[in-house]
Amino acid sequence: MSATYDEGVALFCDRPASSVASAFDAITHELGYARTEDPRGVEVVVAAGLGGVGIRIPGTKSFGLALGRRLARKLARPVRVFSTRVVGEGSDFECVLDDLRVAVDGSTTQGPWAAETTSQYDGHWSDASDGKAYFAVSVLLGAAIADLLGEEMTERRHRLLPPPSLGAPRLDQIAEQARLGERVQLSLVAGRACVRITNAGATVTSFVSEGEATILREALGALLGG
Repeated sequence: MSATYDEGVALFCDRPASSVASAFDAITHELGYARTEDPRGVEVVVAAGLGGVGIRIPGTKSFGLALGRRLARKLARPVRVFSTRVVGEGSDFECVLDDLRVAVDGSTTQGPWAAETTSQYDGHWSDASDGKAYFAVSVLLGAAIADLLGEEMTERRHRLLPPPSLGAPRLDQIAEQARLGERVQLSLVAGRACVRITNAGATVTSFVSEGEATILREALGALLGG
């Protein structure tokens, strides 16, 4: 059965399945995710074929790009990142697509899939998933990967348990950004504690209270020194 989510990403790399799966498992472990049998966990679909490996997972485009950059560095190989987001409800919905090729150095170039698929459906996105908006993301991403892997493709699924909540949505967001960032620092600016997160050459600064800084320090540990 297809997964049901409103936003998702797919990563593709033309490397052997064992290499890609091992690298992806290492990355998700570094980010604080753990394998689980709990059906409430995040579903990951790993598809393998002669052309390489595709991995589908719920998440935003920025989440997918962060995973793609880490995967490209680990594999020393470019990674293609597809993203899909559903806008609207019922049968009257639209899909926002993107296709980015992530180089080993983290730079990106545009791929053709988003433009070609958008043109193909010409606004009739309900045709992609039999009018069911909640299946559109997995159907579109699955088709993108299947086109690259060909007919001789196998799939396996597992679930990941996200890192535990820090007790507040804002702190959870900062922690996720920190885990995905290339460089993270907990420092003082004008006497105020802040977390500075650098990713793809851009730095985001989030000011936090002393109590929030303590919670983040305990949750992220040595990561905050980098």
